[in-house]
Amino acid sequence: MPQSTDHPGRFLIPLLLAVLVAPPLARAGLRDLPPPHLGKWSAIAELGYTRDRQHSRVRGGVSSDFNRDEYREKIHLRNQGSYWLDPRLGTANLEGSVELFQEQDRFGQDTGTQRGNLKSYAADMSILPIKPLNGILRASRDENRVVRDFGATTDVATRTEGVRINLHDGPLLHRHGIFYFHSSLAANQRHTRERTEGFNQFFQRNERHRTVQYDAHRGYQTADLVFNYRYDDVQDNIRTRGGFTTHFANLDYSLDFGPTLNRRWHSNINYFDRGGEVTNRSFTADEDLLVHHNRDLLSDYRYFVNRFDTSGGVTTTQTLSALVNRTWYRNLTLGANAQGTRVDLPTGNTRNHLLGGSLSYRRQLPGHGQLSSRATLSHQIDDNNLQSSVVDVVDEPHAAPALFAVGNDIPLANEFVDPATIRVVDVRGGSRQLVAEGIDYLVIQEGNRTRIRPLANSILILPGDPLEISYSYSVAPSIRYRTRNWSLGGGLSYPWLDLSANHDQSNEKLLSGRDGRFLENRSLSQVDLDLHHRWGRTLVGASAGYQREDSTRLKYNQRLFRQYASYETLRRFLISGSIDEQFTDFKLPLDRQRDDYSAQLTLTGILGNGWLFDGLARMRVLLDTEIEDERTQEVRLQARRRLGLLTLMGNVGWSRFTRGPSRTDDLRFQVRLVRRLF
Repeated sequence: MPQSTDHPGRFLIPLLLAVLVAPPLARAGLRDLPPPHLGKWSAIAELGYTRDRQHSRVRGGVSSDFNRDEYREKIHLRNQGSYWLDPRLGTANLEGSVELFQEQDRFGQDTGTQRGNLKSYAADMSILPIKPLNGILRASRDENRVVRDFGATTDVATRTEGVRINLHDGPLLHRHGIFYFHSSLAANQRHTRERTEGFNQFFQRNERHRTVQYDAHRGYQTADLVFNYRYDDVQDNIRTRGGFTTHFANLDYSLDFGPTLNRRWHSNINYFDRGGEVTNRSFTADEDLLVHHNRDLLSDYRYFVNRFDTSGGVTTTQTLSALVNRTWYRNLTLGANAQGTRVDLPTGNTRNHLLGGSLSYRRQLPGHGQLSSRATLSHQIDDNNLQSSVVDVVDEPHAAPALFAVGNDIPLANEFVDPATIRVVDVRGGSRQLVAEGIDYLVIQEGNRTRIRPLANSILILPGDPLEISYSYSVAPSIRYRTRNWSLGGGLSYPWLDLSANHDQSNEKLLSGRDGRFLENRSLSQVDLDLHHRWGRTLVGASAGYQREDSTRLKYNQRLFRQYASYETLRRFLISGSIDEQFTDFKLPLDRQRDDYSAQLTLTGILGNGWLFDGLARMRVLLDTEIEDERTQEVRLQARRRLGLLTLMGNVGWSRFTRGPSRTDDLRFQVRLVRRLF
């Protein structure tokens, strides 16, 4: 269990201040003032029981069993809207809870018992809330014990303190000629202790975050100015070199001008500075001018520059682009665009110039249908002047998928990546936790492209986590080549049908230098059909898709199928299900087959006499001739019933994760009884 992060000074200092200040206030006659007004009180009591069983085995090897019985008792007390003298001077909210837990564990022949208490509180006080200049004080401590999938357990305790001062538009500023201005200054401190165990993995964190943030907004008649600044100081009490500081500043300005305010200039400037074991600094400016010449003609001009400074050197990217769109009869739109980009690297520079055009057409059809078509054509010249063929990428931002399912991989932005150089860092909550290949994620390479696949049994990467990925990739150091790209596509849409088809073709030709292995010709064709119909509360649909890629280093055919249905009863109980299948036949770089399957059934709504149900059954399967097969199966059912002041909640869940010869089953049953005391 995390130990308490409180210390005696946190209570002694307020007590001493009270002893020193109270007597003078009493002598001043404040003893005759009315007592504080206590707000609305509420309290609840909870009882809970959890049964968790985990079974792990390796085919042809050892197996293990883990059983857990956990009992919890909790009291939660809350007071909202307290004040003294007048609520316009300030109000306060206070809540706190104490939770006791007892746990009995059995691992094989070994048994153990754990017990402890979880204490949490939260307090906030607003000062002069209705005034343009007001403030908020906050303090909280949250301690929790979470049992996660596949037997993992996380103990976490977080303590925060903060103050926020707000200055809003009002007479105070109007007297000085300042209108439409808002700003706030906040200072916060957060101390987190976390310990996670499970799936033969162990992770702990002990960090202190100090943050100062300033936000301001100034409004004008035809313009807006927004400024943000944030300072973070992270102290890692476990890894002595894991601490770091960051500065982030953002200035955003937009202006509407012109005879009819038909022109809009938008400017966004960012600055970021990180200090610590890994240092980097970046500056970004994005300037955009959009002109609506008339109802059917618009043009857009943009300049973008980014300077990224790391221990390995400075990389500067500059892009200048222009776009013109003209619409005829509201159906036909023609566009032309030009773009130039220069990237200065520590080992030289790369440049490219692009000219392109586009055509799109839309037409309404009888029966509420719509026909659309589109075509694009572009010509690009790339010129590399580098001393080395290796380019380093530092902290490329990504996000873990919301669901660790088949096909939800993370594609890296560059090709020809060296897999040995990949470094993935989870930056959830502002910290930086290095995660491991084979334990938290897999590296998938197809041709010259690379993807990251988070694993469902990772105790570090959670769904939706922000990730930063660093790696090295290869380019031709001295080469000049041309790329011609064209595409054709169209679609037909009705209330019961969606049909689309698209073809992309790109060809690269060497103009000077040596090709090596970097130039690529690529052809990609795709067709998708979706049929659906609704009968009252019933929706049924099916879709099919076909995709074919034929490129220099990657060739495959892919077929996709999906069937889905949903039904809503008169009492708004919703049943929905879907089945997805994806079959991919690779011809390059190797002959291989990959089959992806997923199915899901959900139940949500109210049944019987007020029972609220939420059920889920899900299955995900990946079969690949080149990597280990992976399967995830999951069944969960939650139920909730309210009877006056009493609420009964329960859930049962079973999950199985299989990868290669290893399999882990987890069965969990939980019931909670909540009683509102007053």
